[in-house]
Amino acid sequence: GTDKTKDIGLVPTRSLTIHKVANDDPSVDVQGAEFTVYGPFDDEQTITASDLTDANKVKTYKTDQDGNITINDLLWYQEYVIVEDQPGTGYELTNAQATGQNIESITVGNKAAWRLGVPDPQQTQTTDTMTVTNVRETSVDLEASKVLTHHDDLSDYTFTFKLLDEEGTEIQTAKNDKDGKIKFENVSLSKPGEHVFYIEEIAGNEGEI
Repeated sequence: GTDKTKDIGLVPTRSLTIHKVANDDPSVDVQGAEFTVYGPFDDEQTITASDLTDANKVKTYKTDQDGNITINDLLWYQEYVIVEDQPGTGYELTNAQATGQNIESITVGNKAAWRLGVPDPQQTQTTDTMTVTNVRETSVDLEASKVLTHHDDLSDYTFTFKLLDEEGTEIQTAKNDKDGKIKFENVSLSKPGEHVFYIEEIAGNEGEI
């Protein structure tokens, strides 16, 4: 009789590992950075911002405590675009850089993006890797709150606070708003690592407080 069976072609796939580290210290893994992968796209296809839609979205991923993301089941003979959406707390989204296998930096909108190209015909490794670095933020905003018992609205009570560094040097002063919020803006961070700040209330003339 007639053979009605069909050969089922095996579709080759690969994986991509993204590793996120600090620009000034590659030993520091960055947790919580978010990347969105789009595709698949044809080899050498011109990709614009209009192509990066939900219809072409693979998924949005977030780096774990080791700074890693692993994306599986990417088609071997297709290309993908990786966009960094969030750099992780304490890092700037601009000026991101990446190195890796089959990775090319591209311009798509105003975010850092990279194109994952089709592997070389001689490539046998099934996992592509890329390392992404971002510059640390050079300044941050710090917030605190002033709470008065029996006073939810502090419109009539304004207090002044000093922000001090870990050596006790005054950095700047700020006043609370009507909700008791105190905000110190653009506080400079001169070096990587943990930073300690102190907030000290300046004595005022509110006699009944």
